[in-house]
Amino acid sequence: MVTVLAQPALAQNILKTMEDLEGWWVPKEWSTGEGEEMQTTLRGRGDQKTTHVTALPAPSPEQLLHIGNLHKKIGLTPIECDKALEALQLLVDEEKIKAIEVHGKWFLFLLAPYAEDTLRTIQVVGDAGLTPGASVRDWVVGSSTLVFLQILGITCV
Repeated sequence: MVTVLAQPALAQNILKTMEDLEGWWVPKEWSTGEGEEMQTTLRGRGDQKTTHVTALPAPSPEQLLHIGNLHKKIGLTPIECDKALEALQLLVDEEKIKAIEVHGKWFLFLLAPYAEDTLRTIQVVGDAGLTPGASVRDWVVGSSTLVFLQILGITCV
């Protein structure tokens, strides 16, 4: 019998994956197989249920850092990671990570200090180069370099 990992244990596993300055992408909204539009809920209240990761549409092969691929990164089954969204909310509550809204359609969860740097970078260069499910670290390094060069008065073509 497969069990769902408890949120505190899962939260620690998630935190370890963020040590290399990457984050997890979570869609704000998604469609069911029947075409019903759903909103992602990190922590349910009352009649509103928390979204299980296995309920989300499967990520595309390029979306390595989509929350639906968490199980691959931490060596668990998809069912064992079903409460990953609650675990993310737990880490937000503990102020260890923050969520950034990207393209109005995604939440990007990053370590708190890194999230602040990423948000500042987005404010300067925009979020056009950010690809949901892809590496954030590579984008931040490239964008930060561009900003630094602009400060020095060097233009890039």
